[in-house]
Amino acid sequence: MDSEYIPFDQWHEEHCDIRLLLSADESKCCLSILPSQPLTMTDAELGERLKKHGINTGLKTDAIENVCSLINQGKPVREQLVAEGRPSEPAVPESIRFSVEVSTTKPSYEQMDHGKIDYHRTHLFENVEAGQCIGTMVPGKPGVPGCTVRGQMIPVPVSAAMPPLRIGKGVARQDDGSCVATMDGRVVFEENVVSISDELIIDGDVDYEVGDIDFVGFVHVTHSVREGYVVRARRGLIVDHVVENTHIESDGDIELGGMAGDGTHGTIRCGGRLTARYLHEVQVECCGDIGVAGEAMNCRLQSGGAITAALIAGGSAIALAGIESNRFGSDAGERTYLRAGVDYRHLEDIEKLDSVMGPLVREQSELAHRRVNADPEDLEEVDRLIQEVTLKIEQIDVQRREILKQGGPVQNAKINVKKALFDGVVIHLGHTQEAIQEYRSGACSIIEHLGRSLAYLPHTLLERNADELERALILQEQQER
Repeated sequence: MDSEYIPFDQWHEEHCDIRLLLSADESKCCLSILPSQPLTMTDAELGERLKKHGINTGLKTDAIENVCSLINQGKPVREQLVAEGRPSEPAVPESIRFSVEVSTTKPSYEQMDHGKIDYHRTHLFENVEAGQCIGTMVPGKPGVPGCTVRGQMIPVPVSAAMPPLRIGKGVARQDDGSCVATMDGRVVFEENVVSISDELIIDGDVDYEVGDIDFVGFVHVTHSVREGYVVRARRGLIVDHVVENTHIESDGDIELGGMAGDGTHGTIRCGGRLTARYLHEVQVECCGDIGVAGEAMNCRLQSGGAITAALIAGGSAIALAGIESNRFGSDAGERTYLRAGVDYRHLEDIEKLDSVMGPLVREQSELAHRRVNADPEDLEEVDRLIQEVTLKIEQIDVQRREILKQGGPVQNAKINVKKALFDGVVIHLGHTQEAIQEYRSGACSIIEHLGRSLAYLPHTLLERNADELERALILQEQQER
């Protein structure tokens, strides 16, 4: 006997034993008849027997006919469904049919063409934008009572308590039943509340269980980003520990424990301010300030603000608003290139102009020397050539100044040394580039002087502009003369 049925009634008639079984909710009735010899029993007679014993609703005519056919041949009938009422239907609460992926912590991997698993695409979330439809509301339905085979009502089952569906932060319900995001982020569905979150917290490492991250909001990684796993976070990124040899980027600020690359694949693109404990062999493009608490070793640092670090050795550092470090270079004399007061985003245009300016300046110098020894009949021609070259130089200088103006008030062609400057360091300020030939100790501020040499001045705050220091130096020299 099926475990869902339980004995209800049984009796003995001449030449047969009859037994009734009911389902637990009494919405179904099964009949068993064991005849000792062929019987003569009509459908109507069997129906009356069932009604007499309380089975009066949902009688199945075909099943009753089949039972009578069998017992009239003396064959037994075992657990034949002869009556079926109507089970109750539970209430269906209001729900939402999502049209985007809902955030989850369980990765869903893809298989690549060659059969291997792509551990970089895990589908933990889907970016949504403000105004995007994220799903449609599905109306709920009230419960429907059932009916037993004995004609009694089966009440609507009481479902487990569940909070009603609610619309949370970042979601608006429209008159047509659709749900629209009112902010950029990811869809979160927790405790029957649908909302949009513009934050993504990775509790652990970014690795094969998380995959690459490309999120329109803010990302916080509580541990590390493992090698090869890319993280892009539009509004900002925090990595509590280290970033291994990979690429990270954000239009906002980036804060990380440290990063070690290989000089090629370890890259950072930052639209705001970058702060780190250390950087090793990393290429950085940062629109704002770069602040390194420890050392920046063999890095390529490009900043639209200022660069500060405890040590900058090897590689290059280019900053619009100046560079400051305790130490530049190392005992090994490795080449360390420093350039301040120029925006790396316009550096290519400036270098193109400088490449044209260089030959013109040399030509101007040669013509000036030629003029000194020129015959009177050649003097007019030489003056004409000098005038042409000078005009070209002035035009290029105007273009150069226009590009530099785009740096705005933060432009500061200044290098601040707080403790030591090693030989092998190359400093480029304005039109002047000089290689340091010997070790210098002590604090100083370095600026370009008169467009042709470097001046080593007493240390001042990095925020104090090089142009101000230059004007003060020129005034001092004039007074001394």
